[in-house]
Amino acid sequence: MAKLENSEITYISLDMHLLARQEGRGEITKEEYQTKFGELEKKRYDITQHIINEQLILRKEKDEKDDENRRNEKMAEELKKEKKPKAERAPKTNSRANVILEVLQLKSVKDLATATDKVMEKLPGQKPVSVKTQISAIIKLVEQGKGRFAKYTWNKDTFTLSLK
Repeated sequence: MAKLENSEITYISLDMHLLARQEGRGEITKEEYQTKFGELEKKRYDITQHIINEQLILRKEKDEKDDENRRNEKMAEELKKEKKPKAERAPKTNSRANVILEVLQLKSVKDLATATDKVMEKLPGQKPVSVKTQISAIIKLVEQGKGRFAKYTWNKDTFTLSLK
């Protein structure tokens, strides 16, 4: 804790010292000494507590300002760190997903089996089960409007995919 500085405390301490000297020389009685000394001691205690409370209030205000400054600095850092949205990468032109999208846009495709056959023609060596699974997954993503498939609409009745 900071040093207590108040001229009143100094004067009260000096009065207490003088009071003790007077009692020692017999100028005042023991009862007068104890009464006056108690009053001075209480006054010194009250002033000391008042100073301590003021110091605590000042420290609390300073701590609150420091906390606010830290919060502001932290928010400023977070704003600097905010990530920019990632740009959609261009899909590979001959990827299985792109081929599936092309096939689903054909008018001649009327069901999942036909779509699988068309994809197998364009991309030989693919497993039919995995192609069917990916076609179904792409259809679900288009229906949900998620990711890069949000720009498409799916028509269940005609089994066709179209751009919005």
